[in-house]
Amino acid sequence: MGAMATAISMIAVQKPQAYPEIKIPKVEFDDVIEAIHGIEVGGSGSNEDVVNGLDRVYEAIATLANRPSMSTAPATHMSINSLGGVVKTTAIQLGSTITPMPGVPLANRRSLQIFNNGASTIYFGGSNVSSGNGIPVTAGAFSDILDAGVNMTVYAISAAGTSNDCRLLEVSDEASGK
Repeated sequence: MGAMATAISMIAVQKPQAYPEIKIPKVEFDDVIEAIHGIEVGGSGSNEDVVNGLDRVYEAIATLANRPSMSTAPATHMSINSLGGVVKTTAIQLGSTITPMPGVPLANRRSLQIFNNGASTIYFGGSNVSSGNGIPVTAGAFSDILDAGVNMTVYAISAAGTSNDCRLLEVSDEASGK
């Protein structure tokens, strides 16, 4: 027990990294307010003065609106938990015809992985996949795990053009799917 405590006490404590400071520019409305105050309604101000004043207000607002700004694409799905759905495996015979992997995807699919159970290399990719542009999976090897939702169709083809056995593993994020 003493050796374990000594070993644990020797582990270096990592300090958390500080997040970079984000500076948000201050929006100044002084030009807009000044242009509004410059409009004289009634009294000695003519319609032309009012129109010119409104033009200055428009230009000041347009200048503010056209400033560059940072924005990110909205998140459409976020899961901080491990996948808790259904696992589905499918055996597929690949030949010289481009084949969808699988023909009918698992409902709510979150990821998939291909295992080449055949004798020749297979290639996966988009609807134009070929041995010249596809991602190779050699005989007896696994593909990377693809973060491929149900609307993403992955295609594959066999390099030799002959029947080649492969297996597809699909996992859904939620506890549903067939």
